[in-house]
This record gives sequence, structure tokens and C-alpha cells, in this order.
Amino acid sequence: MASREPLTPRRKPQQARSRELVRAIAMACERILAEEGAEALTTNRIAEVAGVNIGSLYRYFPNKEAVIAEVYELQLQDLAAQYEDAWEAAQGGPGPRSLGDAVCAHIAGNAAMHQRLLRIDETFYRAYQRDFDLGERHSERFDRTFLEQAERWLRDQLELHRDEVVVDDLDMAAFIVARSVAGALRSAARDQPSRLADPAFMDALERMALLYLEGSA
Repeated sequence: MASREPLTPRRKPQQARSRELVRAIAMACERILAEEGAEALTTNRIAEVAGVNIGSLYRYFPNKEAVIAEVYELQLQDLAAQYEDAWEAAQGGPGPRSLGDAVCAHIAGNAAMHQRLLRIDETFYRAYQRDFDLGERHSERFDRTFLEQAERWLRDQLELHRDEVVVDDLDMAAFIVARSVAGALRSAARDQPSRLADPAFMDALERMALLYLEGSA
């Protein structure tokens, strides 16, 4: 089992200049992974591309794994803001046209998140996925975890399409669907990433959820 220790930074930047330095190092790491591949990634190469000396890198990061972790932290911050903006925009709006559309959107959005994170460094993400689980992180804007907020959004969709749902307890239904989808996609990302781009797999998840919610699929 992968250890958390390599992911821990030496220190957190406090001043704006230090934060910019750390961000430049993380962006250099991301660029190398995208353009040269994980095999080319070393702390010396990261420092070179970032335009900093190696001592500056080691002041904040003990190794390249900790730099990759910072790349993921920045990605998660961006994803978190995107989800929060979308949920705020959806409040009071018409929402998906059908329950099937809502379930499909929920599954597709979750899968797209994993695909985005896998593209950065598949081996790293699969090894340390638990450390970068956005669903378990707290949304300051909604004062709940992102998985709980996704569940709340799904609950709202069930209410909007109440005539299509055969389950009486909508809270329970939203919980079951949100958690089962999250678990299936998390497992796919870790163990069989190709499933995330397989239409048959995505369709099976949707049919599973709709069979439970509607009594047919």
C-alpha cells in the first residue's frame, strides 16, 4: 500500500512570493508530465523548467512525489470551484429534462473528473487516489462534503421528477445512487481506468441506477 509520507510538503508557503514560487514549480511539473512523460520527471528537471534553483524546490518539497501531489491539489481546487459554480447556477433553474438526463449527467461528470486526474499521471493517481478524493473534501461554499452536495443535487432532481420515481424515500434513494456511482467510478479509476471511456460501462451504471429509481431501465 502506498505511503502518504512522500506527498507531504516540507513547509507551506506563507507569503505571496513563496506561493508564486510553489505554483511555478507545480506548473513546471505538470508541463513535464504532459509533454515529456513521467519517465522524464526528476526534481532537477522540474527546477530547470520552473526556472528556479534546486535548493528553492527542496525548501518546499522533499521529492518529486510531493510536487506531483501539489499539482493534484491545484487541480482539485479548480475542480471544486467548477462544481460549486455549477451547483449555484443550477439552484432555482429548470434542471435536466428527465430523470434519465439527471442520472446521466451525474455519472458523466463524476467520470470526467477521474479521467482528468488520471491524465496527469495515471500511475500516481491510481496509487494515491484516496489522498485526492474530492468527494470527501469539504466545500466551504455549501458547508458539506462534495459527495454530500452531489447527493443533495441528486435529491433535488428526484423531487423535480417525482412522477418518474417509484422509491418513496427520496433521501435514501439519493444516498444509494450517489454513493454507489461514486464507489463504482472510484474503483474503475483505480483498477480498470479504461472502463471510464467505455460507453457500455457508463450505460450499465445508468441502467443500474434507473432500474432502482424507476423500476425499469
